[in-house]
Amino acid sequence: MIKKNMKNLNQNQNLQGVTIFDSNNRCLNAFDIIVSEECLRAAYQDLKSKPGMMVEGTDNITLDGINEEWFEKTSFELNREQYQFKPVRKVYIPKANGKMRPLGISSPRDRIIQQAMKLVMESVLEPRFSELSHGFRPKRGCHSALKEIRQWKGVAWFIEGDIKSFFDKINHNNLENLLNNHFKDARLIHLYWKLVKAGYVEWNTKKFVPSDMGVPQGGIISPLLSNLILHELVKFIEDRIKSLEIANGNNLPYIRNPVYHNLESKIHRLNKKILTKGNDPLDKLKLKLLLKERRMTKSTIPDPDFKLRIKYVRYADDWLIGVWGTRKDAESLKLEIRELLKELKLELSEEKTLITNARKERAKFLGTYIKKLWVKGNLFTKNTKARLRKRSPGGNLWMTAPILDIKKKLEKEGFIWVDKKGRLKAKAITKFITLPLWDLVIRYRTIYRGYINYYSFVDNIYLFNKFTEYLWVA
Repeated sequence: MIKKNMKNLNQNQNLQGVTIFDSNNRCLNAFDIIVSEECLRAAYQDLKSKPGMMVEGTDNITLDGINEEWFEKTSFELNREQYQFKPVRKVYIPKANGKMRPLGISSPRDRIIQQAMKLVMESVLEPRFSELSHGFRPKRGCHSALKEIRQWKGVAWFIEGDIKSFFDKINHNNLENLLNNHFKDARLIHLYWKLVKAGYVEWNTKKFVPSDMGVPQGGIISPLLSNLILHELVKFIEDRIKSLEIANGNNLPYIRNPVYHNLESKIHRLNKKILTKGNDPLDKLKLKLLLKERRMTKSTIPDPDFKLRIKYVRYADDWLIGVWGTRKDAESLKLEIRELLKELKLELSEEKTLITNARKERAKFLGTYIKKLWVKGNLFTKNTKARLRKRSPGGNLWMTAPILDIKKKLEKEGFIWVDKKGRLKAKAITKFITLPLWDLVIRYRTIYRGYINYYSFVDNIYLFNKFTEYLWVA
């Protein structure tokens, strides 16, 4: 019932489970819905079957034994503003680059409160977020972000963006100010402060550490709060895109090359002369030279009146910007973003924020290599008899899976090994020997299908066929 009401926002009816707004479009009763027993039950139903809910927090309590009395008691404590969030258990998991990533594990019962907050706050914030944002949002993800990038034909430069220790450096006061733009609810803000100030306990030392900034990675409400603060970056980019569209009008980044157009006219006239006056060897030689010159000439050139054009896609704290302009334009935009992040009290990661030439280098975004498709020299048609030359395409993007990285990962995990001649060989994993044959096949197929399903869109998917013999799925 609550979920249905979350989807049908009504600004005129003051009913239980229905959000109402003031003249500034700020939600007035989010807290009342969050603390209701119905909303807490809906949050519990969403979470109870997830494996992570059986992981204990700092209070060593799981969801076992939860009953109707708990919902009544918790709703009462929340309403009286007596409920206190437990400190987060902080553990560290290894990253691909060898470093460690902090992960916060909240108490399972605190997670129910967070899920209730997410249900209500997301129903208000989600319609206001930009179409350019794809991370941690309903019906959006890595594939929708990469599909958007596929349309960036003719892009000249990429800006690969990343924020240094983003989740750990989020400023609590900034978040409060942004929440106040969407919620006029002092009790909700008070609950928010209780959540972010709960602190954390280091799992190894059992030492309590107060939290002055940041939201825990792994927290249910953390992705929504991160999207809220990074929405400011999206708004900045959207304003730039609109202003550049107005400045450029109907102009395109590239115009027809007059030199190429002149060569086409000469070729057309010469072809007509040969057809009408006969096969003069001198005319044939001229035609051959003109055709060669046309192949070496670009059909389009940059429009001198075109200012700049940019495209943007974001997933969590990683983003990719496409720039139709010069490297100087890309560097200038990068500096503007750095200054904006400083205002949000965040820091741009200089080592990960790269400016990449789309034609000469590959940008990496969401585990996928992206580069402008360009082939040196001429291509030939598929007709084996004629073997006609054709111009190589230069505008489309070539999106590929990092095959070498995947091979290294499989080798590190013990699935394959490399012999003295550099050939890959399948490797038996002894700890799987005791498994029944069907379970063994399922394990290997799961790994293979995981890669295939994620990289189903890439242009080099045929290379995954080589992994079948290594993962026993042929």
